[in-house]
Amino acid sequence: MTDLLERVPVIRRAREYHLYSLSGTRYLDLWQNGGRSLLGHRPGGLTTVLKNTISKGLAADLPSIYSGRLRRLLQEMFPEYKDFRLTGSRAEGMQLASLYLDRNIGPNDLVDPLTEQGESAAAEVRLWRPLFPDSIPGEVLFPVLPFSMAGAPAVVCFRKILPPGFPGQKPISAVVLAGLLRCLQDLRRFVMPEWYRPDLLGKCPGWRQTGIYLVPEFDPGRYEKVFGDFLEAGVLLSPAAPYVSILPGGEISKGELRKMIGLFFAFPGK
Repeated sequence: MTDLLERVPVIRRAREYHLYSLSGTRYLDLWQNGGRSLLGHRPGGLTTVLKNTISKGLAADLPSIYSGRLRRLLQEMFPEYKDFRLTGSRAEGMQLASLYLDRNIGPNDLVDPLTEQGESAAAEVRLWRPLFPDSIPGEVLFPVLPFSMAGAPAVVCFRKILPPGFPGQKPISAVVLAGLLRCLQDLRRFVMPEWYRPDLLGKCPGWRQTGIYLVPEFDPGRYEKVFGDFLEAGVLLSPAAPYVSILPGGEISKGELRKMIGLFFAFPGK
């Protein structure tokens, strides 16, 4: 399968859950950058927080008050976990997980609660998705956090206090930390719009709705065409495996809602 993201046109502007191409075409964003734009592309108050932090000259990777504030918020959000590290990438987080579990951890070891099957429920390394009722903790947790700014850290949560000698937390730009902190605070206050229903797609052929998440359950070889059909109709599905799309968390018109639901019933169809 080709890189589906290459089929997305150049985007000149993004607002809430819509993307606008250079030609002026508007797309309803159901990818949301894999969940990192779950709060929309311009969350309320985020721009002000970033501007205020930049105005203090705190763009460099230096120790700041935001590190402690973010840690306290993570402890409130994930009370079953005792220690945390912010890393530059998920790959770097995997290295820390390998050190913690004393075995090599790779992407295939990471269990997504949306796609897990059978014995995977007991997996040691798990993904956490916002607004998903996943109550099975792993020894290591990788949260998908709703902050899409370039350079945003990947968070790794550990069930036990990390032992002496474990790699410490490297300083991270206060701009990034302040932005992430604001988005997590907004996530805790997040309420789905009035049009949302957990059975919005009903028994839509080929698709499974779990909360806000939409998972394809048809032949993966058909996904590229389905992706293209949606894109041509002005709706962006997830371009990255396992192709989990996300319902928009803001108000959309009745016409756009009908169009979105109709596309899911039309493609792939029966």
